[in-house]
Amino acid sequence: MMHETAYIQQHDALMGYFTVFESIMFAALLKLPRHLSKAQRRAKVEAVITQMGLQRCRDTVVGNRVLRGVSGGEMKRVSIAVGLLQRPRAMFLDEPTSGLDSAIAADVMEAIKEVVSGSGCTLLITIHQPSPQVYGLFDTLLLLFAGRLAYFGPAGDAPTAALEAQGFPFGRGISVPEFLLETLNLRARGKVEHDFGLAYQASPQAQAHRRAAEKIWHRYQTRAP
Repeated sequence: MMHETAYIQQHDALMGYFTVFESIMFAALLKLPRHLSKAQRRAKVEAVITQMGLQRCRDTVVGNRVLRGVSGGEMKRVSIAVGLLQRPRAMFLDEPTSGLDSAIAADVMEAIKEVVSGSGCTLLITIHQPSPQVYGLFDTLLLLFAGRLAYFGPAGDAPTAALEAQGFPFGRGISVPEFLLETLNLRARGKVEHDFGLAYQASPQAQAHRRAAEKIWHRYQTRAP
């Protein structure tokens, strides 16, 4: 039985002296179900190598601080490929663009979204400062401020409307993620006293989310044993 989830940590934990193929194959030998033959495991490895566009560097060592290897973007793709081996229903990615320039970060994120699109796998990504290109890939946004929800709903332009309703107009010449960060930082820098957490709790979105959660909890409590 395949695992339900996969976790891709911020700092890649790969064996630097292994090649890309060896790294993924090593994970396949450890993680995939026992009933799969080595040939079946190898087929899955080759599949994720192709999915993540790693064919060109499949025989290159991953590398580490003392051994030169693949690029940062390719290393991140290897870590994601390891997570994809088990065909999880949900993948958690912690700061997947950390250490990458904006172009490579967007390329990696586009690749992973394309791979899981239509597969039934949900991507849950934590990220501090996404570029406009990366932000444009998000379907849903959960925005935190000081550990509390400041927004939860559709991504795109929807969060700007939520903040505009709280008295923070969206100006021209600035991207949506920049606007969100700068607006929340007004409170962090003490320039406004506005409580974004309380504003979200009083919003129609929060009320709708509460009703949805209550329905799910009710179904869970009343389902047959």
